[in-house]
Amino acid sequence: MSETTTSGQPYSFTSLDVAAYIKWTGLDRRRERHLLQALWSRYPSCLDQVTCGRSEQAFCQAVYDQLYYLFERGFVDEHSDLNLVRDPATFPVHVLSARYFPLELYLRLLTLHFIVTPNLPYVRLDADYYMRRLGYRGLTPGLARALLKAAGALGLRVARENGFPCDVQGMLEEKLILIGLTASYAAAIKLRSGDCLQGRGGPEPPADSTAAGSII
Repeated sequence: MSETTTSGQPYSFTSLDVAAYIKWTGLDRRRERHLLQALWSRYPSCLDQVTCGRSEQAFCQAVYDQLYYLFERGFVDEHSDLNLVRDPATFPVHVLSARYFPLELYLRLLTLHFIVTPNLPYVRLDADYYMRRLGYRGLTPGLARALLKAAGALGLRVARENGFPCDVQGMLEEKLILIGLTASYAAAIKLRSGDCLQGRGGPEPPADSTAAGSII
């Protein structure tokens, strides 16, 4: 059986998480190296020491080993890697139950995206659309609860388009949500002040509903 995280500590990203992010975003080799150096030098507290090692060289080697593994498994589209988390042996520590593994990994990748692009405070997502892209039949109360649970464990805040907190009912009614790092998580990893999704009275969403997060 795989293990579910139970502590109140933010999730620590494994070398496989980082490799999945690199493959998901299609970074070239030069940008890969820059990303790895930035993660190791600026945000070491985000990384799992067991899988990422205790030196930058060990970290880079661990990520590239996992990247080779991901490419060996094949590639269909930008969401194909999300299905790898269905295998408990691949991701032994997780937040959600097996049914919601693809959703959880997608949120892990989003969290890493916010960490390595600190000037991006939030993205706007059509929750129903992305649930379908992840292989579900659409947004349901169970998926909405799972999204909120995983977001909390990963240091993410989910809000309505007006910036107010979003609950299950609000997500089901509006579908469009804002997701960004919480202020407490951004402070814990020493992300630049203000580069996160603030609470009530925070940044106004862009007028164009596709302006933020259209590439995510």
